[in-house]
Amino acid sequence: MEVIPAISIAEGRLVEASDDTYRLIREEHGEIASPRELLLELKKEYGIVYVLDIDGMERNEPNLKFIQQSSPLIPMWVDAGSIDNMGVMDILVAGISKAVVSTKSMHDLILLEEAYEMSDNIILSIDFDEKILSPSQHIPDLGVRELSRKAADIGIREVIFFDFGRMSGKTRLALDKIRTASQAFENVYVAGISSPEDISQLEELDITGIIANFRDLRAWGIEGTFKDDEEEDSENADSDTNEMADGDTYEEPDVNDDEKSDNESDREGQYT
Repeated sequence: MEVIPAISIAEGRLVEASDDTYRLIREEHGEIASPRELLLELKKEYGIVYVLDIDGMERNEPNLKFIQQSSPLIPMWVDAGSIDNMGVMDILVAGISKAVVSTKSMHDLILLEEAYEMSDNIILSIDFDEKILSPSQHIPDLGVRELSRKAADIGIREVIFFDFGRMSGKTRLALDKIRTASQAFENVYVAGISSPEDISQLEELDITGIIANFRDLRAWGIEGTFKDDEEEDSENADSDTNEMADGDTYEEPDVNDDEKSDNESDREGQYT
């Protein structure tokens, strides 16, 4: 199976979930972690990074500058919580490999249809917690089988089954639902796994790969199993330079020492 690490971004910085909010990720000695350095590190072991854009999901304000500056470093799949086709277009134009259209942000299937009409670089995320998660009543009522059939009829060939129930520890992996989705799509990825034992169970199914938090993958000692041809061709690129493909430079968010604690406190109040 393919292995894809996931990171979460808010205001261009790495964050992690903490109870009902998000905290800045810091290095061992307390420095705010550098997204660029992490992406370059992940590039050594993986071919793709899955990005959860927290600002896009919660405020409909995707981190387009971060995406533009980071996409030359490693191919990215981005879920920015897009609620319309213009939101999908914005992140595609910013340079990502594929845009994730998730049911938890989808009010109807028109969004999926319009997104696919613009680009075939679209992945559907079926967000699941005992039922399909969606602001629409209609989409959960479809069930995984019927939603998968309709998405496949639109032209979608890749899907992420995001098991939020398993990620929260409330339920076991929804193996039957994952198996159902795998029958409708060419490539099926599973996110929300909580342990290496989950991976062992998924190996028995016909799925393409898994998506897991990069810190969990480190803790489990799991590395990537593939790299795209484009990645192989670019392995000799000088990773010590800040030059981007378009001539711009990567700019880390400017936070001085006096502002760090205040900004972190503000963030914890903002992302709730």
